[in-house]
Amino acid sequence: MNSGLSMGFLRDRINLDVTYYYIQSFDQILDAPLPASSGASQIEINTGKLENRGIEATIGATIFTRGNSYLRTSLNLARNRNFVVSLGDGAEILELANIWGI
Repeated sequence: MNSGLSMGFLRDRINLDVTYYYIQSFDQILDAPLPASSGASQIEINTGKLENRGIEATIGATIFTRGNSYLRTSLNLARNRNFVVSLGDGAEILELANIWGI
């Protein structure tokens, strides 16, 4: 689900853009650990569910215009929140990095 709003003021010299988004992602490619007795340390599988939501706002202004020249500036603010909802059947942890290789 995405929603957005774009507004211009003072003959579009000042612009405001706001966007809210909510995305659910399914079947992510994850490395699942395997028992050492299998001969392999992990397997790649499609599993899991992620949730991503956030808001982004941009305000822009045209400082001056003269002939074919203009000066424009803008400020962008954003907040993004990611959640791991599920790692799939039987998974309890997700190892993101292993610096020792053990």
